Amino acid sequence: MINKLKKEDVKKRWLDGYFKMIKYFETYDGEWEKHHILPVSIFPEFEKNPDNITKIPYKAHFLCHYFLFKMFNNFKNKSKMAFDFNQIKEEKLIQMEI
Repeated sequence: MINKLKKEDVKKRWLDGYFKMIKYFETYDGEWEKHHILPVSIFPEFEKNPDNITKIPYKAHFLCHYFLFKMFNNFKNKSKMAFDFNQIKEEKLIQMEI
């Protein structure tokens, strides 16, 4: 999966942080959400690939989307990640009843 993202126009430091976070939670056993490692809006062919899905805690899911937003340089992909990040931000605010 990392090689697919490395081929994109991304900032390496955010890419490295993103994969470190995903790797860190590989054995997480608490409450979790499903997260597509390769964003479906950019890589639709990986939507149903089981290797592209991981389980991460709620707060880490929010941070993953922030990392994805910061990672991309290409305007089209950055716009997609901005939309995804704002969607998850709204969901989290509603869940927290703020």
